[in-house]
Amino acid sequence: MKVPTKKPIRAVEYIRMSTDLQRYSKFNQQQRIAEYALLHGISIIRTYKDEGKSGLKIKTREALQTLLDVVTSGRADFELILVYDISRWGRFQDSDESAYYEFICRAAGVQVIYCAERFENDGSPVSNIMKGLKRIMAAEYSRELSEKVFRGKHRLATLGFHVGSPSAYGLRRVMVDAHGKVRSEMQYGERKAFQSDKVILMPSTEEEIQVVRQVFKWFVEDKLFYKHIADRLTAMGVAAPPPNFQWTKIIIKTMISNVNYCGTTLFNKTSAKLSNPKINNPKNEWVVKENALPAIIDKKLFSAAQLRIKNNPKLNEKAEMIKTLADIYAIHGRISATLIKTIPNAPSHETLRKYFGTVNNAYNAAGFNPFLEKNLIERKKRITAKIMNEYITRLVRDLRDFGLSVRRYYKSSIFVGRHLQIAVIPTLSTRLHPKERVHIHHQVQACLVINIYSRDPEGEFYYVHQENMVPQSFYLNDNKGVFDADRWRCSWEELPELISSTSAKWWKTLSNNEYQFAFEAIQEIVRHKN
Repeated sequence: MKVPTKKPIRAVEYIRMSTDLQRYSKFNQQQRIAEYALLHGISIIRTYKDEGKSGLKIKTREALQTLLDVVTSGRADFELILVYDISRWGRFQDSDESAYYEFICRAAGVQVIYCAERFENDGSPVSNIMKGLKRIMAAEYSRELSEKVFRGKHRLATLGFHVGSPSAYGLRRVMVDAHGKVRSEMQYGERKAFQSDKVILMPSTEEEIQVVRQVFKWFVEDKLFYKHIADRLTAMGVAAPPPNFQWTKIIIKTMISNVNYCGTTLFNKTSAKLSNPKINNPKNEWVVKENALPAIIDKKLFSAAQLRIKNNPKLNEKAEMIKTLADIYAIHGRISATLIKTIPNAPSHETLRKYFGTVNNAYNAAGFNPFLEKNLIERKKRITAKIMNEYITRLVRDLRDFGLSVRRYYKSSIFVGRHLQIAVIPTLSTRLHPKERVHIHHQVQACLVINIYSRDPEGEFYYVHQENMVPQSFYLNDNKGVFDADRWRCSWEELPELISSTSAKWWKTLSNNEYQFAFEAIQEIVRHKN
């Protein structure tokens, strides 16, 4: 009689790697999770990774957000979430937030397992007490580390060393050793290699110093505004600083207000500890060090520039911001963050909040009602959802007529056979942009991108598939040529044959993986017996 084999429990692993400790490297986490899975007969079907992400806030952790979305929407095809330990799940400053994310997974029938912890997450009183303590310890570690880092920076700033941000135009960062001997000049984006080394500011090339002095003279003596100075430097062909290498009024405004040009360093004017919003600190908390570096701007000239800023209301730019937003509204019929970013000198959302209180107030001042725009967006979403539903229904019918086993999975994906999952994603451009970005809410083996507003009467379809999983975010066209839109484009009639071929390849790959998993499990059992 054939003895039925017990199927392995399906699970996904969640990996988060920040920069706090080496033992939490991606490979160490995966190795420990793999050992736990092998010991308990668990099959890991998918990996969610947040690399180089802080555990303080969930908003920057796309992988965890995607994982929670899959679980709470009922699309989870697994029973367990394997995590290295509680700190990798998150160092949330409110321990209840960490518990909440675990609770919503458990409520959806998915258990979170902490593989490296010395207790089982079984809901027992002891387990709950240990989890609570561990969550508080994880949060406290971040608070203590933040305080230590701040104290260290504060001490360096009082000694006149440069802390934090890149150097301004006309200045350069120089790395010195513990005895003050110069090691090397640091380029933009570089960090010091040795903990004992320090960073100081020094004047840059004579050409850049002359540009800085000319900017202050234009501002104080010729009464030019930020934008006019930026335009003049651009017309003269003066090389702009990184990272954008473009002169803007924001860069000029920052230069005019920078005390480093007077030979003074300033620290702790603003702060944003533990990923909280930036705040302006009171003046008595600032760390000011006079004569920390050679001055390239006379203090009298610098003070005259600050006086002009204070006495001239136009330099507060509020009226100019409204005009910029009104111009965007006149051209496009709406205002959005995406459109604002296309204008070189347009204010950021942070600047708008600073001057208007909220972004909506700024939009209203420019004559645009964001609530009306929201209604139009919702209407467009409903129309898009209806069109996509018709496309997916048609695709399922055509694939079944081709002889494939197909079932619809949630709203925007289908399963072909048992293993091939295909996401069906719309793009809304009447003409495909060279940098058209595609976002997928969960990991899949293939993706069908449909341009539902294409001007092509035959339709515009892109069937993206690879040997491995399709990335959750990618460009249809990128500079490296990995995703070439022309390579993936196909007609609707070609889809059944393409999908059938992909399904056959994935079935063969998965079968080989299952045999390999069984072989490794038998080897492990024999090794333990010996």
